[in-house]
Amino acid sequence: MPPERPKERKSPRILIADDNKDFGGRVTIHHSFNEIIANDWNALIPPDSPILRHEFLSAFETSGCVIQDTGWEPHHLGLYDAGKLVAAAPCYLKYHSYGEYIFDWDWARAYQRAGIAYYPKLLLAIPFTPISGKRLLTHPNVDRQLAGSVISAAVLQLAEDTSASSIHSLFTTPDDNELLKAVGFIQRRGNQFHWENHDYENFTDFVSALNSKRRKNILRERRTIERNHISFRWLSGHSATTRDWSFFYSCYQATIEEHSAIPYLNESFFQLIGETMPDH
Repeated sequence: MPPERPKERKSPRILIADDNKDFGGRVTIHHSFNEIIANDWNALIPPDSPILRHEFLSAFETSGCVIQDTGWEPHHLGLYDAGKLVAAAPCYLKYHSYGEYIFDWDWARAYQRAGIAYYPKLLLAIPFTPISGKRLLTHPNVDRQLAGSVISAAVLQLAEDTSASSIHSLFTTPDDNELLKAVGFIQRRGNQFHWENHDYENFTDFVSALNSKRRKNILRERRTIERNHISFRWLSGHSATTRDWSFFYSCYQATIEEHSAIPYLNESFFQLIGETMPDH
């Protein structure tokens, strides 16, 4: 069983101070995204990564989906140089292994059999989101190697300070992997299936590339959709209304119930991202 969670900590707090001449060595632990200036955080984010944006990550916390009471205790790292955020990492102290889409239950059971506490553990990840991307975020105007190394080392110290059993960085990029391996992390490999568009000019091109059985199945499904007069609307973030997001949430609930899964997200989360990041 996960250990009893500690009482709320005062935040933010400085983890490393004045021991790195290049950045002033100031790594701060933030226990909420509300403590981080949104524009400063977003300046670290690649343009093709909306799930790393401040609006997306803070919506988890504001909606109550990712908080200490749900087993996700925010410990976001920020590296500051002259008061300016130059590197960061979304980080959580976890008291269970739910919502990660990387399954380490066997490790947890092995720890339990050995009489060792597996929880809490530290997690560098986007909650409930099995999409690869950067986890060590750096400003484009700073030395990524150096800034990433400082953040990586700070995670190790944070694990010691919080008595975490281990540190896990999920769905990382090869670039992040090299920075983490440099401070002692071990790479764990997993497999995902991704669909890729091999320069198909239209749908006929796509199905022509499939074997006969798969092609027939897809074409039969499409005929069923037409017979039932099912249609689709494409909505932009700006045209979607609160009612649309409520309907979206009802679809999410239906999927959760059909597969007997865990409803990690609530409607407030979807309404928030619809309101705060319509361009994405």
